[in-house]
This record gives sequence, structure tokens and C-alpha cells, in this order.
Amino acid sequence: MAGMIPHRNPSDATTGRTSDELQDGRDIHEILRLRIHTLEYLKRVHEGNVFYLGGVSIPSDGLAVMYESHKLRKRTLRWLNLGLSIGSLLALSNSVDFAKALNSVMSDFENEPGDNGSTGRTMRQLFSRRNRVNADGIGDSSNSFLEFAHVPIEVDYVQTFTSLCEVLLASYKKIGRGASTQGSNLQLIEPFSKADAKVKKILAVVLRELDVVAKNMLKEELSSIDEMF
Repeated sequence: MAGMIPHRNPSDATTGRTSDELQDGRDIHEILRLRIHTLEYLKRVHEGNVFYLGGVSIPSDGLAVMYESHKLRKRTLRWLNLGLSIGSLLALSNSVDFAKALNSVMSDFENEPGDNGSTGRTMRQLFSRRNRVNADGIGDSSNSFLEFAHVPIEVDYVQTFTSLCEVLLASYKKIGRGASTQGSNLQLIEPFSKADAKVKKILAVVLRELDVVAKNMLKEELSSIDEMF
């Protein structure tokens, strides 16, 4: 059975300081805390393990309704590629280098056309990705940081999103460990804030769509109750 947790609007965690307002490690840790909370919350909602906004448990078939459109099938593939690309960066040991590389991946993701199915890049190229990361964490300038997997089968939206949440959680926790190291906070501020701003856009889209699904489900439940009387 899905678990109930105290209600807290997850959209609160997609707001926060801008990159210009980030001043020190305390600000970084606050943003990390908020973003990790949101990622964990959304992951649990998509797994059916928590009531969205404290009142609606959204079943997988309810989420599948969103997945029916061609637009979301494209998005699912893009999120798959994003998750795999970020995952390959986790081998970077230096948190500042990692934050720079994460920002590069997120920039490539934002600039990539919506239909990634015709890129022709392979899984083998994906896993050789880490070999192109140089000592500065920037990578080979002739190659995009974003890699593309050839997927011959339809990819599950919910599974892809929860996997993306997991890799983003690992990323934020990695940066958090680096932010705890004396002297690294000032170097982290710029690449981290830029990458985080791009991640926030993804989370905001998901939250808006979950709001729509939750409201529709509530309307259906209220209508069914009215029909009983």
C-alpha cells in the first residue's frame, strides 16, 4: 500500500536562489537539500509509494495516460540519454570537474532537438564517453557531452524517469560531498548553479503534469461519488 507522508508542496523545492545569489557553501547545501527532497519525492510518487500532495495516489496506469502522446515518447528517449550521459560522469573524482561536466551535459540536452532517434550513436560510444573527459572535466571539444543510445524497443516512461531521478540524486550527493570540502565551494558555485537551473526546468515540467493528472483523478472520484447519491 502506498505510504502517506506529511504534505509538503514539492514545487517549493524547484524554487530558490539564482546563480547570482549563491554566495557560499551554506547556500549550496540549502539548494542541494531542497533538490534532493524533490527528486526523492517525485521518484516515490512515480513508484506509487507516496500520496501526491498528501492526498492522491497516482497509479501507473494514470501515468501511462500521459505517456500515450508522441511528444512524451520522444521525451522519454531524451531522458534515457540524459541519465546515461550523466551516469558516465560519476566516475569523475573531483567534484568541481564533475559539476562542470554536468553543466555541459545539461547544456547539450537543452540544445538538442526533441527527436533524438536519428543520431546513429551507439551504446559502445556511450560507454567510451568517460575516456574523452580531460583533467579539467570539460571533455573533447569536438564531441557533445550528451550521448545517445540506440534503443530498438519502446522505453517505459515511469522507469526511465525514476532512473533519471536516481542518477540525479547521485549527482547532487556527489556535489554535496565536494561542497563539504574546505576551499571547493567558491569553485563549485558557478558550474553547480548553472547545472541546477537546467535540472529545475525538468522538475518543473514533471510537477505541472502531475498536478494535471492528480486534479483529473480527483474530479473523476468526486463524480463517481456524486453518482452514488
